[in-house]
Amino acid sequence: MRATILVCLAIGAIAVGAGSASALHPLQGDLPGPQSHEEEMMQRLAETSCLCERRTGPSGKDACWAAFHRKMPQSDVGGTACAPVAQEERCGTVKGPAGDSNVCVIVDYDYIGDGPDRPAHLCTREEAMAAEAAWYDEAFARNKGRDWPVAGFSTPRTNQMVRDLLAGKPIDLTPKRGVCTSS
Repeated sequence: MRATILVCLAIGAIAVGAGSASALHPLQGDLPGPQSHEEEMMQRLAETSCLCERRTGPSGKDACWAAFHRKMPQSDVGGTACAPVAQEERCGTVKGPAGDSNVCVIVDYDYIGDGPDRPAHLCTREEAMAAEAAWYDEAFARNKGRDWPVAGFSTPRTNQMVRDLLAGKPIDLTPKRGVCTSS
């Protein structure tokens, strides 16, 4: 089972690394941040857009993401297929003070602890890492450390924590070490 998860991580790293300026570094606690001012600015804009969409719901999606799409009108979509948190990444050209820059940013973290047909859309790396760390802690505790947990492994406390986060209730977002989440 552990080999299956490591293969998942390796495939995700190849998929993200092939089109990304920032490589996926699984199993590291201190991960590199954005590589440029434009990438940092676009990452903050993606998080702000995602949080806006969370507050306004589907009817506000276009308005919330308008500024992001103006700055990066065309982008390639990539990401990772990892459990319990998958990342969606957008890579494209952004105009900056020093000219055009190719940047890649994470626009969505899908928590699939309630099942892949009901992903919870998380907006920040901190949210994703908190959900992921809680999922692994709960899954390993319930599994008594016998083997790596798999996607779909029942984690009711973590699932409730994610629902609380999406409902705007405060949760602990203390930085944690992630397996699926990177930059």
